[in-house]
Amino acid sequence: MNKEDKFPTYDEMLEMGNEEEFKACLLLRTELNLRPELLEEMIDHEKRTQGLEKTTAGKDIPATQRMILDVFDRDKSKETVRLLYEMQQLTGGEDLVLHAIFAKTTSDRAYLGTQREFSSFVN
Repeated sequence: MNKEDKFPTYDEMLEMGNEEEFKACLLLRTELNLRPELLEEMIDHEKRTQGLEKTTAGKDIPATQRMILDVFDRDKSKETVRLLYEMQQLTGGEDLVLHAIFAKTTSDRAYLGTQREFSSFVN
């Protein structure tokens, strides 16, 4: 897959059976010029599944962790991403938006895999 190819949507990526193809697609889509579209798709996915909301329900989430989760909140994402990039520029630190994308993708793929295994087990 190269940059000129049409990328699978985030939902299509999660369904990929080939782990190496999934990783290659994810790495290409996390490049800065492709990241906004990927983030938008991830926010849409989050809105539909409410995975983070279910995971954090009733829990006291520290502000630093909440900020990472806010990357995928439609109302807070743009400002949160801007602040995280500013922090990275000021501190020379790591790309926390990229870490958030990888963490959410890992979580979403693991959940989807668990759902598939459970479904095949009970059917």
